[in-house]
Amino acid sequence: MRDLLRPAELRLFETLQGRERRHALDVLAWLRANASPSDELLIAALLHNTGKGALHAHERILHVLLLQFAPGLHERLADPEGGRLARALAAQRDHPARGATRLLAIGCSPRVCELVRRHHDASPGGDRELAWLMEADQVV
Repeated sequence: MRDLLRPAELRLFETLQGRERRHALDVLAWLRANASPSDELLIAALLHNTGKGALHAHERILHVLLLQFAPGLHERLADPEGGRLARALAAQRDHPARGATRLLAIGCSPRVCELVRRHHDASPGGDRELAWLMEADQVV
């Protein structure tokens, strides 16, 4: 991991909560075992959730439940300018774009930023690496 990330990227990775760091490392391992990843894909794997920020377990659980059972309510509650819970729901909803913006600001390649920005898209289109990242993100 330290061979892949530049100092600014490593500092950003180290700001992730423990469970997000573990997940990122699991995604990286899955890609190495099941795909033919480029270094840019591996960097995206490590940094794909940097847009989430600090979240409590109950905020994560509520996010998943609302998306599954009441997506309209999730959308109405999620507000980046609202209270703690509203901001947490918005952060989880918007984390791909927020993460890509953070990565662009520290000088990540446009490809890494694109992979992070699109990792929750409905479809990868014809982008094989994006498809691998999306699959890895779902299975680990």
